Amino acid sequence: MSDVAVSVICTSYNYQEFIARALQSFVAQKTNFPFEIIVVDDCSTDKSMDIIRDYESKYPTLFRVFQNPENKGLTRTWIAICKEARGKYIARCDADDYWHDPLKLQKQYDALEASDDSVWSNTDFNIVDENDNILHEHVFVNGPIKNANTYEKMLVTKGMTLPSSWMIETKLMQEVNELIDPTSMDDGYPMQLEFFNRTTLLTLSDATVSYRMTVNSDSRPKNTEKALKRFDSILSNQLESIEKYPEKDFKLITKMLLEKDRDNDIEVYQRDREIERLHQEYAQLRQVSNEQDTYIKDLEKQSARLWSDSQEKDTLLTQKDQELRQVTSELKAVQDEYQIVINSRRWIIPTKIIDFFRRNK
Repeated sequence: MSDVAVSVICTSYNYQEFIARALQSFVAQKTNFPFEIIVVDDCSTDKSMDIIRDYESKYPTLFRVFQNPENKGLTRTWIAICKEARGKYIARCDADDYWHDPLKLQKQYDALEASDDSVWSNTDFNIVDENDNILHEHVFVNGPIKNANTYEKMLVTKGMTLPSSWMIETKLMQEVNELIDPTSMDDGYPMQLEFFNRTTLLTLSDATVSYRMTVNSDSRPKNTEKALKRFDSILSNQLESIEKYPEKDFKLITKMLLEKDRDNDIEVYQRDREIERLHQEYAQLRQVSNEQDTYIKDLEKQSARLWSDSQEKDTLLTQKDQELRQVTSELKAVQDEYQIVINSRRWIIPTKIIDFFRRNK
């Protein structure tokens, strides 16, 4: 019998830029009980495995590393790796998220051990971007996401309990895994519906996890076909749950659906008004842009005229300059000729005779 209390399980696929942060947050946990870290890579094509192996070499007694020989997808990978867990509880964390509270495991373990009716726990969390900047703090308390802490809320709202914050009894996790369709696009949603039918959710108010809002994640694929397939998969889970658990409070579920439909109507109305406002703003900007285009064209015409006038003036100035140079050259020639004449002997003698008669007059 293993003395491991908690098995931390992390699934990874092409998260080389994030996984080190996740693994380091596991290593940083402070507990009074032994835990193991199980990492499974779903045949990544980047350098994820190099990072994982590096941590394994640094902490060989703490890490257990697995690698799929081919890509199996998140759900198949999760179902298979949970069978390797040795702990009483499983603590899940996806490779792009991380735990920022070093007492996360200890707090949840103590809470579950003290509880008489719950073997499943989650915590509040922060949302961060790809650079670890905090976008929202204590999300369950402050929004924008509400804790879907009952079967009815989960069924209607398709909300979340944040899998990266889970600590759950290993036996229950393995039992539910056997009920999940391995081809499911979103393993967390059907799991949560099943958990609520077997235990209560114990939520810690502390925000212990940083949930990374990444582009093209499993929950928000950019590919339209993949997104539609995920929506259909969730709907299928909802319909199956209704058939499977007909004893649930469908009056409450109907009420919640009607309220959700009302909220959707409000959202659509607000979006329509926003679209209308943007159209008006666009029309105004377009008019201003047209006016600016006309003004710019007028300036271009004026500039062309000024350029033409400038060219004519430059041509005239060039001509005048050439004429001045010509006159200056001719004047210099005359001055040179004058100097030659007045300095010649034939000019000096007559000049002296004229001066003599002027003096004796």
